[in-house]
Amino acid sequence: MHSHLLCSILVTNLISAEIDSVVKKIDGGLYTVNDSQDENYFSNMKRVLDALYAQIYPQEERENIIRGALNSLHEKYRDLKYGEIDYGAVETQFAYFYCYASAHASVVCQRLIDAHTKANLFAKFVGKGSLQVSSLGGGPGNDLLGVLQFMRTCGIGSGLSHCTYDKQEQWRDSWQSLVNTACFSPSLVADFHVLDVSDPNRSREYIDMYQSDLFTMSFLLSEVVSQEGWAKGFFRDLFYRAKSGAVFLFIDNVSAMAAHRWFDQMIAQYNAEVGNSWQAGRINRVLGNDDIAFIIPERKQVHDLKPYYEVLCNQGWGHGGNPRTRVACAYRVYCKQ
Repeated sequence: MHSHLLCSILVTNLISAEIDSVVKKIDGGLYTVNDSQDENYFSNMKRVLDALYAQIYPQEERENIIRGALNSLHEKYRDLKYGEIDYGAVETQFAYFYCYASAHASVVCQRLIDAHTKANLFAKFVGKGSLQVSSLGGGPGNDLLGVLQFMRTCGIGSGLSHCTYDKQEQWRDSWQSLVNTACFSPSLVADFHVLDVSDPNRSREYIDMYQSDLFTMSFLLSEVVSQEGWAKGFFRDLFYRAKSGAVFLFIDNVSAMAAHRWFDQMIAQYNAEVGNSWQAGRINRVLGNDDIAFIIPERKQVHDLKPYYEVLCNQGWGHGGNPRTRVACAYRVYCKQ
């Protein structure tokens, strides 16, 4: 019964999205977007969910397949292991966008607002200039969405150059779908690159990364920490080559204490190596918290995920079927001198 309900609404939504598209792509990857006060994280994710839902087969088993993906993702995130989750599966991407992406985007936005209002780290970009951002492990696009909302809220910059780097190339199509439907920056240059931080050979391909004003790493290191022997070379190189004034935003699960310690230790080791050298600036901690409970401001808009929300949350599917509106996380904001 629910399958027929979702299918009929899906067709209507896809036609409406085609007619009312708010994004136009120009040569060179530049997007100009009509600003809409009605846009929120959940309504943007809803458009991506529509596209993913249509790709789940067999049609009559869609709800059961989605239910299995939601429960599986919920369980695996309890004890995340490197490369364990197959994000190439459409149902897994659906589960992530439905359950986690909006909350993760909101956390990125709010922590950047703190960095601006409490530490004045982006003062030179208020109302002017183009912000250059690299999001590591940002494959789904939620980091990009959070950065855009931060810029909009605080009047930061007149444009954004954003590169998403992720090991999972399978995110590319969904990332592109989110860019095409959700971006509300006056001008955006957005790119997606495949990068495994545990593979030093691949990281050397992207030298433009080091000119970024901001690096975001949300819910990345808890997965990568098991590969720290391979990945620490990437981060050491990143810290050395990042330009003066670069901001590093780290966000991860409260339970991933090994990731928090590892990140802090890598920066402490870098600072010990450079000492007072004029050739490389120290990286200083500006803000941080090991356990902050966060209720996303947009939680009342969760109903914009209907009909999926109505079906998944009201049928006794438990915690795995609920979009996250509360997040317990640890975060760090560092800045390079």
